[in-house]
Amino acid sequence: MGPSPSDVAFLLLLSLVTLYVQTYIFPFEQPIELTDPSIRMPHKKDIVPSHTLLFASLLAPLAVFCAVELRGLSSKRTLLLLFFTALFEGNLLTVLVTNVLKLLIGRPRPYFASVCVGYVAGSETQCTGDADAVKEARKSFPSGHSSLAFSAAIFLACYLGTKFGIGKASSTTQSWKICAVLVPPFFAALVAASRIVDFHHHYADILAGSVLGASIALFVFYGRSPAMIKLKDAKEDADLGAPVHGYDSVAVSEV
Repeated sequence: MGPSPSDVAFLLLLSLVTLYVQTYIFPFEQPIELTDPSIRMPHKKDIVPSHTLLFASLLAPLAVFCAVELRGLSSKRTLLLLFFTALFEGNLLTVLVTNVLKLLIGRPRPYFASVCVGYVAGSETQCTGDADAVKEARKSFPSGHSSLAFSAAIFLACYLGTKFGIGKASSTTQSWKICAVLVPPFFAALVAASRIVDFHHHYADILAGSVLGASIALFVFYGRSPAMIKLKDAKEDADLGAPVHGYDSVAVSEV
């Protein structure tokens, strides 16, 4: 069977908490010297818009899953549902943890001085610039684009590695399979690099976000959803008496 009602309730609650934190909680306002060269970069538009990344982090892995599992996909609805649930959970946890850290630390982005403009007389933290822009400019560490991109990419890479049997003594690892597994992290690295080019993050923000997203993806894939990586195609097993390549044999009823 698919995700339990408690899983659905947990994800709904997690979504509401994430939305609340993102919308209503303000970052820590540490005193910042506006003459610091590291925060005096120009304010540019995102090379990779946030909404584009949000959709891609869900739709791209799902598209790859459907393409890989195309043969007999209609009989793998349970596996698809488990894959989507675990992927969504990993992405959601990544966004929440990243936002909480951003708010607690309040590190200024490289373009902070250009949106802060100056401080209100008698204050070392209250900027005269647009309040929303200043709020966002205090959320540099860790990089949300990097964490989400690597969360989705590493999750997908783990799925592909499992599907292709990479690392198993009984499996013949072909070069194209290794390259296929490395493609998602490569694109995640491009997204992360874009945040340096558009002056939205410092190098440490990118590194921290990437490690954070990858760590959560690994935890969710191998810890939270072991049933998903062991699930076999029940229909094919019944017809052929053999498990789907790359997955350990386990009855669907065990999921």
